[in-house]
Parts: sequence; C-alpha cells; structure tokens
Amino acid sequence: MREDLKEAILEDLSTDSSKILEESTKLKLHDIVVSALAQITFYRNAMQMTHVEFDQKFEEIKAFCTQQIDTLWDEVKRLEYPHIYYVDYSEKLWLEQMRLLNEKQNG
Repeated sequence: MREDLKEAILEDLSTDSSKILEESTKLKLHDIVVSALAQITFYRNAMQMTHVEFDQKFEEIKAFCTQQIDTLWDEVKRLEYPHIYYVDYSEKLWLEQMRLLNEKQNG
C-alpha cells in the first residue's frame, strides 16, 4: 500500500471514528429494538392462536419457504462445490454508491 494512501486512510479513521462509532451504536440499538419488537409481536400472536391455527400457519410458512427454495438452481443448492450465486446492485443502490464516492472524492 502506498504511504500517502495509508496516511490518508489513517487520518480519515481518526477524524471520523467517533462519528462512525456513534452512528453505528445508534443503528445497532435501533436494530436490536426492532428485532425485539418483531419477536414480541410474533410470540404475542402465536400465543393467541389455537394449536390448530398455529399448525396451519406453520404449514403455510413451510410451503412458502419450500416454494422459494424450488426457484433456485440445483447448482446453488448442492452442498459440495456449490455454484457461486452472484447478486448485482439494484440501480438505486448503485447510484447511491456512486453519489457517496463522488461526495468523498470531491468534498
């Protein structure tokens, strides 16, 4: 790695690290809260179901998952030497990445 690039990276890290840490802490806390609320909602709904309703819902979810797995190629599903499944950026995500890179380079 070139020395000037290394110094620039270290400078960026030292100036932005507290901001990045603060933002990531907020995001992690938000994710934890959202996940906990989703689990509480799931358990609350499950506890209100009868045994038969719960079994029906479980079978619906299982059928949906099986249907989605069936859309994958066999090469992707095999355990030995699985085919690498490439996923491309959506146009919206790619444009956002380009905007952020341009902002960082020009600003």
